[in-house]
Amino acid sequence: MKYKNLFLILIFILSSLVLVISPLSFEKAPIDSADQWISYMDQHIPVLMKRHGVPGLILAVIHDGELSKISSYGYADKENGIPMTVDTPCRMESISKSVTAWGVMKLVSDYDLDIDAPVATYLNSWEFPDSPYDENKVTVRNLLDQSSGMPLGPIGVLYDPKEPTPALRECLTEAAVLFKDPGTSFYYSNVNYNILELLIEEVSGISFSQYMRENILEPLSMDHSSYDWDENWDPQVPNSYDAAGKAIPVYIYPDKGSGGLFSTAEDIASFVLEGMDPVILDSQTVENIYKEHVKMSGYYGAIYDGYGFGHFIEETKDGKKIVSHGGQGSGWMSHFYSIYDEGEAIVMIANSQRAWPLFSEILTDWSRLTGFQPVGMSLIRKAAILVRIVIVVIIEILAVAVTVIAKKRRQLSLKGERWTASRILSLAGGIILAGSLIYIGNMDYFFLDSVLPSEIPILKGVLAVSAAVLVFIAVFPEKRTRKG
Repeated sequence: MKYKNLFLILIFILSSLVLVISPLSFEKAPIDSADQWISYMDQHIPVLMKRHGVPGLILAVIHDGELSKISSYGYADKENGIPMTVDTPCRMESISKSVTAWGVMKLVSDYDLDIDAPVATYLNSWEFPDSPYDENKVTVRNLLDQSSGMPLGPIGVLYDPKEPTPALRECLTEAAVLFKDPGTSFYYSNVNYNILELLIEEVSGISFSQYMRENILEPLSMDHSSYDWDENWDPQVPNSYDAAGKAIPVYIYPDKGSGGLFSTAEDIASFVLEGMDPVILDSQTVENIYKEHVKMSGYYGAIYDGYGFGHFIEETKDGKKIVSHGGQGSGWMSHFYSIYDEGEAIVMIANSQRAWPLFSEILTDWSRLTGFQPVGMSLIRKAAILVRIVIVVIIEILAVAVTVIAKKRRQLSLKGERWTASRILSLAGGIILAGSLIYIGNMDYFFLDSVLPSEIPILKGVLAVSAAVLVFIAVFPEKRTRKG
């Protein structure tokens, strides 16, 4: 009988795994021509958007050095049925850093700045707040390549576009506190690019938004882009949507250099094309921007090899160098990838916190168009499969454990002499697991929530049940039976 039960359990596990994996599989996109690929994606993307719960998407594809496709899908406002359009201005979030980096290098060129000089040399109206580290070691280069020792900075602090916001210097005084020695290693920081925003204003003598408009956006014909909010935009900036699908009204940040750019997919495509055939900066400067200046560390290292100036650097298995950057805000996600010396690039913008798995699937298909190995972000799709398998296995183990527990008579026992090693391990495991989940739940931002928005909440749930079962087993051991 026990072998029959084991056989049934194995059949159930295998069938569950098929159900887990099959929704993630799809027919490969044709690669006979760019037109065929584009036609396939126009049919396939709405299916993927529905699968991942993404309301709206704009996609731009550069092929053979030319903009081959610019398309929009879904809704800018799903409640009112307002469609997403190709000229809809969207929040770029951290793609702003890439554009800001070009502005800084233009400043370096025009004003003969020394990027290896302490940035404090050029800041006359603001000073770094006190910290245990030497702020005079923070160079312009350190800010550009994210090795300054600055923290990430505040996240999720949103302002209504029509309400006043704190001044940039006030924000920096609060956030720009060194937490490690400058120049030692990569650490992703919004603060770095907000200090660069101030640098541009101090050196140029004009506002950051005006400088970027006159020196970067207008020369690149990015006519639908601005670091300033404009209430007269037509169409309007869409709602964004959190992981639960709740609408988030349009917002701005008080600082702009790290995440304040509003733009369209077509304008970002123009920016990416400039990197393939530069005009506003010389080729040597662009190569310096795209050069790996620091090695990647932390969870970013699973996808990227290093960081340049405002760009992540990645080399595919077949030796192709890719520059990219993504953006993530409250309900906004954006990403561009450029194999600039091959004339291939892609831009994706979505008004949803659930968009990274969608981006991953699009990038997997994009590699079939380019003929190159998939980029690192394509791993998200594989990670989703792995986490779903883990969830199924944990559920099956829990089912077996609960069945076994139900067959035994148990009683509450906290007596010291009955605390065997297995009970202690069970209790410790349950407490550690529960404590970890509570800690993650209290974090301002948990990276995996955005990477796998469908899977991680379920995984948290089954782990919470696992913690409860472990504690129950420890606190309610099997009831002793009297001998004789």
